[in-house]
Amino acid sequence: MNEPLTPPEPHRANDHALEALTQKRITHSLDSKGYRYQIDDDGDIGGNWDGRTVFFFQYGEQHEILQVRSCWNHTISLGYSELIQLFCNDWNRERIWPKVYAREEDDSTLGVYAELSTDLEFGVSNEQLDNFIACALGSASQFYTALDKEFAHLAT
Repeated sequence: MNEPLTPPEPHRANDHALEALTQKRITHSLDSKGYRYQIDDDGDIGGNWDGRTVFFFQYGEQHEILQVRSCWNHTISLGYSELIQLFCNDWNRERIWPKVYAREEDDSTLGVYAELSTDLEFGVSNEQLDNFIACALGSASQFYTALDKEFAHLAT
């Protein structure tokens, strides 16, 4: 018989209690690493890592889903769409994260993105949050480095 999923009782993980995800906790994690960021008019946290734009979005009814979304610091002609999409598909097939994709931008060029999302409905420790952010930034950087190797000479 399927029973409804209920949140576990709060417990200690690595001497850090699981707490709800908040914007303040995200900025504290970024501050603790010395990262520079801004908060835009919509309340979204964003910054520039290795020349690439990165945003930290919160989704869900209680803002419990954290998504780190970044954009390649180049655009490329729509004529290369098939090559870029094959590259992204290969990446997604061979790796768990980040999810990567390309989409047409308003200026009729192709933008390339990386996203890593996690549902933190039952809370997250500071250490877990730090690790997730490091994973999101690091894995996206690996993707963009590989993308640069293959396509930077074709990009604008």
